[in-house]
Amino acid sequence: MVKKMQLDATSAYAITSAIVLISMLIPEAKAQGIGNEMVKMCLFYDSPSGHVRSDPIINQACASGHVHTFYGPKNFHPDTTYEDLINTPKEFSTSPFVENQSLYWHPSFYEVTNNGATFTRVSDLESSPYYRWDKSVTPLVEAFPPGFRMIAASSDAGAHNAMFTECCNFSGNGGESCQDWNFLNFPDTPCDFLGIALAMPTCWEGQQLGDTNNHKNHMAYTTDGTVAGDCPGGFNHRLPEIQFFIRINNYKGGTYQLSDAQTDFHVDFFNGWQDGVLQNIIDNCDFYRDQVSFFFVMLYVNIQYSLSCFMLCSVKVHITTILCSTHMPFNIRWQTNRDTTLHVIAPQ
Repeated sequence: MVKKMQLDATSAYAITSAIVLISMLIPEAKAQGIGNEMVKMCLFYDSPSGHVRSDPIINQACASGHVHTFYGPKNFHPDTTYEDLINTPKEFSTSPFVENQSLYWHPSFYEVTNNGATFTRVSDLESSPYYRWDKSVTPLVEAFPPGFRMIAASSDAGAHNAMFTECCNFSGNGGESCQDWNFLNFPDTPCDFLGIALAMPTCWEGQQLGDTNNHKNHMAYTTDGTVAGDCPGGFNHRLPEIQFFIRINNYKGGTYQLSDAQTDFHVDFFNGWQDGVLQNIIDNCDFYRDQVSFFFVMLYVNIQYSLSCFMLCSVKVHITTILCSTHMPFNIRWQTNRDTTLHVIAPQ
């Protein structure tokens, strides 16, 4: 049984439709040990920051060949730098966290109607970059260095298990009923949302930042495609895996295509974490197996706040059960002066 407790919190939080569930994901099917201690940190973006013909990784001087949809800072001019990202004022970013002004983007989605004569860009989008790592394996995970960037595509070597699409409908009990595919697919039938996800590689060769090469060959997928898998030879550094999840809300079905007219899907990441913050989370937020002392916290927020030592998972509706360890300190620095209510859900 779950009991709700309502706590007043003045001058501390802000209400919105977005729900942030602070959580440590605990794998239930595996015992603690090497390769079985994955941590997942999920950051929720309830809307894109823009749609524009720009690609700050590919070309720093000219417009991109196709439109991209961006999440995070509104600094997506072709010559955007790491310093531009980390100095973005919070009012010019859709990132919910002050310390993470990373930029994520993908080819824009277009609905095709009138027998192919009309292309309408899809704007009702949400995104959740999932950061995943496992400190029980070597090489030990480390944070993205300043200035780091990369591109990943579903057709890349080693990405055979990195892509999926799901068409989901909400059920009356708050669950979901989904049909899924292991490739990019725009099904003919409508659904409440179409989810598209691509996991980026996690093994780094330790030298290039992705700015002067082809933006891909400094990274590689693990040999078995899993977060805790072995890194191939020549890639002796492990970075957090980013699984980039995009949701098309109220998916209509029919004909859709990417702005680059490709059938493969690709995503781009430009690191905008303040130096040292992500490494502190990796180092000090540990995996716990004590399943007696867990509780749930939901915060209704509309503003950017500071990351401390905690794991985050954010969804807008239909929260699923994810456990949060009581060992973790919750000293969050909120960026607002408005009143609201903090809802704490605890097991009874």
